[in-house]
This record gives sequence, structure tokens and C-alpha cells, in this order.
Amino acid sequence: AFDQIGGYEQLEAAYAQAIPSRTIANTTCHLPRADAMHMFRDPYTGDLPWTGMTFGLTIMATWYWCTDQVIVQRSLSARDLNHA
Repeated sequence: AFDQIGGYEQLEAAYAQAIPSRTIANTTCHLPRADAMHMFRDPYTGDLPWTGMTFGLTIMATWYWCTDQVIVQRSLSARDLNHA
């Protein structure tokens, strides 16, 4: 897929120009963010700050997969990996 568009740089350029033809009165909702291709976003102005993504999701994922009783019992009682 990267070969068809010209690589990752062309993907970033095409995404930055991906603006819909019909919009609503809100003038900023439809525009791609300047930091859309960055994994670690600003902790104050970013919509997904890197601190929350790093620490918050780690805690939530650990809770879900290790202490949620339904998931643990389903994983332990499965016949094989596909059944889990």
C-alpha cells in the first residue's frame, strides 16, 4: 500500500489534505490535526496526551487482562488459543 501512494511521506501529505467537501458550521472539527501522525502528543494541548496513553492504558490493560474475572476464567478454561 505504501508503494502505491509513494511512501510514508506521501501518506502524511495526503492525510494533511484529506478535507471533506461538505462541512458543518464548526470550522475546526473536520480539519486534520497538525500532530495527527505523532504517537507522543503534547500533554497539555493534545487530544491524546502521551502521559495518559503510556501510563493510563498500561494500568487499564493490566486490569482488563489480569484481574477481570470473566476474561481470566475464559482464558484459563479454553481448549486452545483459538477457543480463548
